[in-house]
Amino acid sequence: MVKAVQMLITAAKENKSDVIGDAQAHSILLDFGTQRIDNIVDEYGQICPQIKEVINDLTEKTSYTFVEILDLLKKTPSRRATLIDGIGMQQTNEHAINLLRLLHMACFINPRIGPDNNYDHLNYNDYPNIVDMAKFNDLQKYAWQIHPTFHTYVVDQQKKNRFR
Repeated sequence: MVKAVQMLITAAKENKSDVIGDAQAHSILLDFGTQRIDNIVDEYGQICPQIKEVINDLTEKTSYTFVEILDLLKKTPSRRATLIDGIGMQQTNEHAINLLRLLHMACFINPRIGPDNNYDHLNYNDYPNIVDMAKFNDLQKYAWQIHPTFHTYVVDQQKKNRFR
């Protein structure tokens, strides 16, 4: 959060503005989100060396049903060799849940209940044990939303994927 405030202040100064407004906020979103992805890679790359590729695989949209996210994560090992704590992933629910837990721990994606415009996430700091194979049935009642910090990053990745 401190980094975002610093970036907002810098953007306001560059635009010679005494107020931080929408223009400054929108001007920093992509850079801030990209830097946070880099932080995730630095922090969780030892646990899952392919974490950035996994994140980039989830840029079709910003909100998923449990079935959708589970299906995408189960396909991860077929796209690349993916390790979590040195163990190769397989296309199973258990391995997909382990990957989902890691993405939740990294605050990239969070479960939430309610309408699409509800940004009240069940984040990892408050709910560290919510993503667990033993809670498989409970996990299905949540929508899974990429944290709003990364929405501009997702849009940028979508544009890049269209030009490939």
